[in-house]
Formats: sequence, structure tokens, C-alpha cells
Amino acid sequence: MTFPQAASTVGGTRVCTADELVAFRDASTTTSRDDLWIAFVDVGHGDAIWIRTPGQRDGSAHEILIDTGDDGTISGIDGASSLIDFMTDFEFPPASTIDLLLVSNADFDHYGGALRILNGADAYRVLDYVDPGLELEDKPTYRRLLAAARALEASGQLRVSRPARTTLPSLLGSLGDGRVRFDVLSADETSQTVNDSSVVLRVEYAGVRVLLTGDAENATLDRLAADPTRDLRAQVLKVAHHGSADSSSAAFLAQVFPAKSTGQKFAVISAGGRAALPAEPTLGRLYDAVGLDSVYRTDRGDAGKPLAAAPGDDHVLVRVTADGQLNLCYVAPDAE
Repeated sequence: MTFPQAASTVGGTRVCTADELVAFRDASTTTSRDDLWIAFVDVGHGDAIWIRTPGQRDGSAHEILIDTGDDGTISGIDGASSLIDFMTDFEFPPASTIDLLLVSNADFDHYGGALRILNGADAYRVLDYVDPGLELEDKPTYRRLLAAARALEASGQLRVSRPARTTLPSLLGSLGDGRVRFDVLSADETSQTVNDSSVVLRVEYAGVRVLLTGDAENATLDRLAADPTRDLRAQVLKVAHHGSADSSSAAFLAQVFPAKSTGQKFAVISAGGRAALPAEPTLGRLYDAVGLDSVYRTDRGDAGKPLAAAPGDDHVLVRVTADGQLNLCYVAPDAE
């Protein structure tokens, strides 16, 4: 990987400095780390989120992978290779330990690469596997993933915990040294749709909140927004369902980014050149909520590319320091 020598702006948003990238890379080898890092990896059309918590290496610091992108066998979009290449570039190659692999929902662009992460020549050592818990007899690829996870569990290499609604809160509570808080806001193994079964997760560190929404559509997001017992405010929103027209309603965004709040506000869209994603009305609501320069997109340079060529060049890096400083930047500066 070639690191840029200085920060620059591309399309009104920031590119990571060499120091930021070196610090993220060094998180793989340093004895102790104080920052929370979240990488929204460009897997083309799909999701892959790598979370690295603060703490002691081989102790209270943990590696969490949420989704893996597609593996290309059905769609031709090989986001999994982009994910593995990205992690390897930052000195976290195959055979490294992933404490938790969370599949946020049972769409192939979220779980398609998970079998490679669990098995094969470039597999990682995964300690826990979690998903929403849907039983999908009509998805043979998903059944194959579950079978592989259960085979690893039978051999003592992995723990399978599902459904996420009941298992994930305690599992996340056991990770780290207590400085990072995880709140599972939704996960529904009885949902009539795969998208609305999605795990909706909030990560909080040093007063900074990052809200991860999977593929949840407005039926789920508006339910959360209407619940007076929930505080959905966040500084960073991973936009649901790749910025589709059926997500990120005005009511939901008003709860995440209240109009009168004055702090930092960012939205991250994980997309890859697929037609109508992100949808123009959704983009308009996001621009109104956070501002044009605060919407980061993994499809930033994908216009005119075939879908298969979209992964790999627009990763988005989030850094939260122990004193609550928040920075977002693009890892690669080579897009328009």
C-alpha cells in the first residue's frame, strides 16, 4: 500500500494522512492502543465493517468484523478479496484472530465472503460467529455458511451464537475493558423480510457514537425513531441498505441528527455503483441532515465502472481518540 504524504480533499471530503494510516496499521502490532478504529471497507455493492477496540493486544483489545461483502461466485462482485487485501495491507493477514464475526443480515452482499473468512487458504481464526437467526431453507449458500460455522464449533474452533437478539448483547459486553459500549437496538429473527431482521448496533467510545444499521428499512428504523425510551443520537451513521429509497426516512434522521445539535455529524454509505443506489431522495435527506461534505461514500469513484470493478478504492476510516476526537477520512485518494 502506498500512503499519501499529506492530507488532501477529494470532492469536499478528507483523505487520510500518512500518520493516520500508519497508526491504523500499527494497531495490529502495538502492545497497547487507545483509539477506537472503524473501517468501512469498500467491497463494492455490499457491506464490510472492521472494528478495532482500544485496549491491550492479545487481551482487552479486540477485532470485530461485521459483514464481509460478496465473494463474487453469484454476482461477480468479489468484495471479499478487497476486504482480505485491505486487512492484509494493515498487517492483519489471514490466520489472524477475529474475536467476533457478525453477519448483520442474510443477504449475499453481507455474508457472501464469510465462508472464506471461516474456511480455506485465506481464512482467519474466528472465535465467535453471530447472525440474526433467520432460518432460510431457500438460501443454500446461507445454509452452507451455517453448516461450516457449526462444523468449526463441533471441532472446538468457534462458538456459534444465534439469534443475535438474545446472544449478542452479553457477548459484546464481554469484549474489551469497558471503555467501549455496544448497544443492540434491533435484531429480529422472526422478521418477514431479511432486511428488517438486520442487526442495528450502536458503538460508543469517549462520548462519540457510531450507529450501524445493516439493511434495515423504514419499518424498523421508524419504529426505533418513534420509541421515546431510545436515544438514537450519533455522530456517525452507517446509512442503512446502501442508501436505498426505502431507508433513512426524515423521521429517523431527525432522531439521529437533531436539527439543533451542534456537534459533528457524518454519514457513511457503503455502495458500489449499483443502479439507483444510493437513491437521490435519500441523498437529499442526508445532505440536509449532515451537509454535503460530511457524506462519505465507498462508491465515490465508481461512475462508469462495471460492478465487478467497484471494490477496493474508496475505504472510509473512522478514528475516535481517548479524549473524544473524531476524524473520518478516505484511505485512498485516487477517485474523483
